[in-house]
Amino acid sequence: SNFLATMSHEIRTPMQSVFGLLELIAEEKPTQRIADMVGTARESASGLLEILDDILDFAKMDADQMELDDFEVPIRLLARGTIEALAVKKGGPNVALLDDINDQVPFVIKGDPKRLRQIIMNLMGNALKFTSDGHVKLVINTYTQHIKEKDGQIGIRFEVQDTGIGMSKEACERLFKPFSQADSSTSRKFGGTGLGLSICKKLVELMGGKIGVFSTEGEGSTFWFEI
Repeated sequence: SNFLATMSHEIRTPMQSVFGLLELIAEEKPTQRIADMVGTARESASGLLEILDDILDFAKMDADQMELDDFEVPIRLLARGTIEALAVKKGGPNVALLDDINDQVPFVIKGDPKRLRQIIMNLMGNALKFTSDGHVKLVINTYTQHIKEKDGQIGIRFEVQDTGIGMSKEACERLFKPFSQADSSTSRKFGGTGLGLSICKKLVELMGGKIGVFSTEGEGSTFWFEI
């Protein structure tokens, strides 16, 4: 864990410099050919930074060094801001990004906004990756099924529903394990480390919640978590 955390941190610093310089080159009004190459390099650098962040988070959690903040979180603002940020990752014009936030959900909840946003981004980003037609919807309500509400507190249930490729029951059971994906072809076709969902699971459990998935092959998946 210490080795992973140190290496991730040391690689991340020069990688941020590379990303920053690529952004500066793009602002210098280069020729279209160079602009295209810079765009590809920026995408690759951004992808590598995401992987390094995942490894750093995983190493922190593995060493029990992850600490959560406790702030007031404007849940609707956070949810819709996340959807807006993900709009650029949409698989195409045939995929709609939707939200359905129940009126009973309080306007403000207590928690760690950065980590909550990270979980939602990860689940919705995955859904977009595997959905080429239909929709990806973020549903937030108070109808919790897997956690007990503490005195005077309301439990919140989040669902990310998609109309993507779906998964078998066996694949669902593997998903939340580190470095695991639905099957070996997933990594080849869609990329990724297979760390995202295990990080989501650890974060949700740190928040005292539960996470899970139900899916039907060819019809889509619903990832849920309750806190």
